[in-house]
Amino acid sequence: MKVKKIIISMVAVVGLTSTLSASSDNAEALFDAKCGICHSKTMPTQAQMNSMVAPALFGVMNHLKMAYPNKEDAVKFMVDYVQYPSKDKAICLKSKIAQFGIMPSQKGLISEDELEDVAEWMFDNFPPKGFVGRGMQNRPSFAMFDLNDDGVVTKDELTKFRAKRKAKMAAAGMPMRNAANSPAFESMDLNGDQELTQQEFNQFRMNRMGTMQNQRGMNRGTGMTQRGMKNRPSFQDFDLNGDGMISQQEFNQFRMQRMQSRMGTMQNQRGGMMNNGTAQRGMQNRPNFAMFDLNGDGVVTKDELTKFRADRKAKMAAQGMPMRNAAYSPAFESMDLNGDQELTQQEFNQFRMNRYNTK
Repeated sequence: MKVKKIIISMVAVVGLTSTLSASSDNAEALFDAKCGICHSKTMPTQAQMNSMVAPALFGVMNHLKMAYPNKEDAVKFMVDYVQYPSKDKAICLKSKIAQFGIMPSQKGLISEDELEDVAEWMFDNFPPKGFVGRGMQNRPSFAMFDLNDDGVVTKDELTKFRAKRKAKMAAAGMPMRNAANSPAFESMDLNGDQELTQQEFNQFRMNRMGTMQNQRGMNRGTGMTQRGMKNRPSFQDFDLNGDGMISQQEFNQFRMQRMQSRMGTMQNQRGGMMNNGTAQRGMQNRPNFAMFDLNGDGVVTKDELTKFRADRKAKMAAQGMPMRNAAYSPAFESMDLNGDQELTQQEFNQFRMNRYNTK
């Protein structure tokens, strides 16, 4: 009988684990479908950051847990914010709001039950253990200040930790020259009860980071944006139809348009530098799809491509500008990506993007 009870208990545990796993998988699938097009689940590279439309999930949850370390409070905040976002509620840094704007309301696009599932999954999995934000690698955590591990930090603990850390860094040949500018305990103890909690610690750091970023912005001059941020597209740029959502098609289309625009700008700049203000020969007149589509039917055949190139070559030669590299023009077959003997606008754009990236 005892063995039977043990087996039943084991079956129950396995069943519960499977249910939890299935629930987690479902929540992640919901995130991928509803949120993943904007919020990356991985740490973005520097190149990827240039095309981001929203903060990565690592950063979102790092700041969220700083403001709401309790899971129930964090989930409640997320469910409310996603449906009713506003600048007043936002927990991210002001620089991120300036970069990405306030997210559009998702009310009606995802149910509250789905939001709760996704929010719980996000809280349980992000940021992963050991995650340290950019520039935060050497900053001491709350636990390091809490010398007696009782969940609060006193002024005495703060002073002792700082003195010990200062001596250790000096011994390692790395004196802390700005130690005198460390914030006073009183400025961190937000409620003035002589005990610093994890929440106060997190809130103080968020406030300080925001203040420092604002000061940097003012030092750069009025109207100047954070370095590298000024040309980054906003959510609204990607949302081509203005419905508050970014579909995969909109995402791809905007990136393609932006790549073509940047490609044209770079080519003109190169031409300007090479010819003292005059665009490089041939660059400013690079033919577009409509010029190849001689009969205007929305597709380009091999015959149209060949005829247009021959006419253009003759025209340039008559103007005293022979196209010496015409023999290296890409073959129709390499541009016809699906091999149906008809070149569409989409194939034309994609081929140019691929070729530009290869170069």
